[in-house]
Amino acid sequence: MSTPDAILPTYEEKAAAYARRRAHRQGPLLERAWLDRLIGQPHHGTASGISSGTASSTASESVSGTANDTASGTGSGTANEAAFDTASAPEPGPLHRPPLRVLDLGCGPGVPIAAYLLSRGCEVTGVDGAEGMIDLFSRNLPQAKAVRADMRGLDLGATFDALLAWDSFFHLSPADQEAMFPVFARHAAPGARLLFTSGPVEDIAIGAVEGAPVYHSSQAPDTYRRWLAKAGFAVLSFVPEDPACGMHSVWLAERQT
Repeated sequence: MSTPDAILPTYEEKAAAYARRRAHRQGPLLERAWLDRLIGQPHHGTASGISSGTASSTASESVSGTANDTASGTGSGTANEAAFDTASAPEPGPLHRPPLRVLDLGCGPGVPIAAYLLSRGCEVTGVDGAEGMIDLFSRNLPQAKAVRADMRGLDLGATFDALLAWDSFFHLSPADQEAMFPVFARHAAPGARLLFTSGPVEDIAIGAVEGAPVYHSSQAPDTYRRWLAKAGFAVLSFVPEDPACGMHSVWLAERQT
């Protein structure tokens, strides 16, 4: 059995093994369409079901598709995985001038997600509470800023143009998830976008990472909509169990000016 308080110690213990396994990941970057929307880049592929924020689902939680082996630091791998497959995708669009500032909460080792954002010309700040994960992030992406900190109660004294909590936020307890929305708002510049994953419905599930159990929790979609609205975010999209993204349930919202 796992609890929210066991997440960081578990990923600290399993960071190296997790990164080694993820280094062998093959195929296209499934998150690419959503990441492009986060940073306002055109994407010519199709993210199935990306639409308005009114989608709903009655399916039971699948621990975010493949997310049962993701870290409190999401995303994953070592620098070897920086060669993620983009052969079938169009060339990157124009770089932002000035660069878009992205806050990656639960950044993990930084590859492939933060590495992809850097390739798009973004300035990335990665935050993770597991020392092993943030050490890998620093090693893999020396051009990014790395901060070892628990996302809960975070206050960096800075705002960002885009915020990301991919396969990390859903490891928090319901109370800590609710408390994260003021944290998101505190770090969001006017018009900033927020991208995070949850389950499709209210549920608690126990997944596994490198053989160790890990806690996942999700609230009802209407609860997330209420928390987003209270924090000043408008929902742009919610896609439960997106088949084009490994069955992740994905939220995209925008901070209102």
